[in-house]
Formats: sequence, C-alpha cells, structure tokens
Amino acid sequence: MSTEKYTIFELNCLIQSNTIHLKENLMTKLLIAIILCLPVCFARAQDTVYLKKESNLKTITDREPQAVFVELFGPGLFSINYDRRFKKQTEGWGYRGGLGYINSSGDYSVVTVPVGINYLAGKKGRFFELGLNESLFFVKVNPINLYYSDALYGVNLDESKTIAVTTATIGYRSQPTNGGFCFRVGLLPYTTFSGPPNLSIYISFGYNF
Repeated sequence: MSTEKYTIFELNCLIQSNTIHLKENLMTKLLIAIILCLPVCFARAQDTVYLKKESNLKTITDREPQAVFVELFGPGLFSINYDRRFKKQTEGWGYRGGLGYINSSGDYSVVTVPVGINYLAGKKGRFFELGLNESLFFVKVNPINLYYSDALYGVNLDESKTIAVTTATIGYRSQPTNGGFCFRVGLLPYTTFSGPPNLSIYISFGYNF
C-alpha cells in the first residue's frame, strides 16, 4: 500500500484549487437558476406597462417601466441585469443592477457585480442612452498557475483580488412602451483608476415590462 506525500505548499494549493472549483460550481448553478427564472418574469409581464399619455416631450405610463436583459461585454462582462425607471415614464433617469461570471478553463474565475444609473432620451421606444456604472470584480486565480497572467478591462489577473471598474455607456436602446423585446448596443469607455482609459463595445437583449 503506497502513500502519496505532499509538501505543505502542495497541500495548500490543492485545498485552494478545490475551494475555487466549488465556488465556481455554486456560481454556475446560481446563474442557471436565474436564467430559468426569466421565463417566469416574462409570463408575469403580461400585466405590462400601459400607455396613458404621449406628447412630444414624454410618454407617461401607469407604472415605472422595467427590463431584464443579458449583456455581453458590458460593465459586468457577461451578466444578467435588471433595469427600472425612477418615474412612471419611458424617458428620463433610471437605475440598473446585475450579476456576472466568467471562467477561463480553470486558470481564473471572475464574479462581477455591476450597478449604475442611466438616462434615456427619445420617444416611441427608441432611445439614446447615457449611463455611469461601477462594477466590482471578484477575481480568483488558481494557485497552481502561479505564473499565469492575463487582463480583463485593465484588471491584471495575476493574483486573487477585488477590483472596482468604472464604466460609461453611450448607445442606442430599443424598448417598446407596452412591453416586449428590448435591445441595446453602444460604446463602453472604462477605467480602473490604475491604468489609462480604454474603450469597448457592449450589446444586450432581453424583455421589458
């Protein structure tokens, strides 16, 4: 009967690696659960926003318009988000929040929590969107890959860390007044305050109600 021997360093690496994989599995299950809940939201959205009054300045609704959407290359990299207007109108100020996750073949994993405010200008479901966002990046690097190095949105992934990333959204949003498919696309300037500003492109799709 043979017994494998490990150094303290190797045992620590194995324990941390197993912990990382466990957290990744939990996060994957959480995202799957959220995605499975989206059809329920869509079904309940049959009680959608009804138009009350439309003028050249603004569109009044019976309650605050809301949206649930999946976003690619946005403030949360790959994320699921909830968006809502502050007032009972399709234009004007609103807020958003979400949860994102990305994994690179066991080398590293990143959980992102994007939040932000935005302003919509336009009418009849077609808007110009301006937004300001702050995202927390919870980075976990596999300790076995001690010499691994990569970067996402200016965040160096050479060690486990928590980073704040500031982004802006400048783009187009299609969001029907009476509910339905919504679509967003635009530019994403970003910075981590430790590096120069940079630019990306985001796209999202979902359902508003």
